[in-house]
Formats: sequence, C-alpha cells, structure tokens
Amino acid sequence: MAAHGTLPYFGAVHNLVIFSATIDQAKEQLKSIKDMWDANESLHNVLKLATNRDGSVIANKVDYIAFENSDGHVTHIQAKGAGQSMRGTSKGAENRYCSL
Repeated sequence: MAAHGTLPYFGAVHNLVIFSATIDQAKEQLKSIKDMWDANESLHNVLKLATNRDGSVIANKVDYIAFENSDGHVTHIQAKGAGQSMRGTSKGAENRYCSL
C-alpha cells in the first residue's frame, strides 16, 4: 500500500494502523515491516523514510513510522494494542485510515 499510496475503491492511504492484542505484538509487527524494508534494496527504490522540509526523518520509532513513495506520497503507520486509547489519526484535512 505504501509503495502505491492508494487502495482500489478506497483511494489515497495516508494513515495505516496496526492493531494487535498487546502493544508489544503491534510493535513487533511494525518492526517486521521495517526489517523487511531494511533488508530489501528493491523496496528502497520505491520507498524511503519520509522526511520533513529540513530533511529530518518524520517518524522512525518503535510504534510509528512513515514512508514516502517515489511519487512523494507519505503513508504513516502506527502500532496500537488492545486497550490503548486512540483519538484517531489525521493528515491535514484527511482523516480516513486503513486498519490492519
């Protein structure tokens, strides 16, 4: 999803949330995504860690990461465990998100 930035019949995907039974499990799933990206040079050709205007990485944390595709589209991925509060995610006026 991050490589294309869209899903059919959904549109642009700005925010992904990984839900799991515990926050540790959700973090581990996010770590697996990051490890897959780290180990795959082909993915580096289409995705990079998203940066802000001054070149600093937006998010590279154990529970939150952001990738930017070759078209400049940024997808934010957050890890959440059951019982954690979540006020929602948003990117500008866009607050739709895809849950995994």
